[in-house]
Amino acid sequence: MRAARSGDPDARTRLGWQPVRLPEVLVFVFQSNLAHLLELDPGFSEEPSLAPGNGRVFLSSDRTPLIGVGCLSPGATTMVNQLENQVALGGASAFVAYNLSGGIGTDIEPGDISVVGTAVRDDGISDHYLPSSDTVDSDPLLTESIRAGPAEAFTKCEIRTSWTNPAVYRETAAELEHYESSGVSLVESETAALLAVAQAVGVAAPAVLVPTSVWHQGEERKAASWDEIARVHREGFVKLLDTLAPEVGAEPE
Repeated sequence: MRAARSGDPDARTRLGWQPVRLPEVLVFVFQSNLAHLLELDPGFSEEPSLAPGNGRVFLSSDRTPLIGVGCLSPGATTMVNQLENQVALGGASAFVAYNLSGGIGTDIEPGDISVVGTAVRDDGISDHYLPSSDTVDSDPLLTESIRAGPAEAFTKCEIRTSWTNPAVYRETAAELEHYESSGVSLVESETAALLAVAQAVGVAAPAVLVPTSVWHQGEERKAASWDEIARVHREGFVKLLDTLAPEVGAEPE
């Protein structure tokens, strides 16, 4: 029998906690500017009963299916706890991480919004959920469906492989060279954990990433301006929401 934890929804429901609404789709984001964007959006309202202590959750009021956005601190621990809570409560069955990242190699540029189809499991969490393996794959149907949305606005949007490494900015040149030669195009800290936990509990999950800079042979390529990265990041988020859960009554593009 599993021991109750502070984040265990079974323990809280026994104490009388019950959220009013549960999302059908939950997007995880890690940058505060997106929380501010949702604050200003009349189609979203904050739902504190679903939020962890170090994050916020917003739910839609005019989209179908009902979509939620979990605004979290960087890192995978709270994210996977939120995923497990939703599954235990009978809430969302599809989860997407939307994040900034680094890039690796010559076939990707800063701002090339990407959908992760495979993640290298250097994350420290996935081995607690799945048998040992080098990589974990995203849900193929949801992955392709998500790529089709942003690809309408971002012509270089592709399905790529990411290296999930929680030691941010501690990658060595030898590691980067190894993963570049293996076809890895992105590096971040959450995706493999999300994909592994989702697979273990039987729900769908991919990730969407926007690289802010790209490493190749010891050199770093950066965007011409941070404003361009911020624009892609913001517009990609809006396109992702519209792809996952269109506004009710919205005309298809």
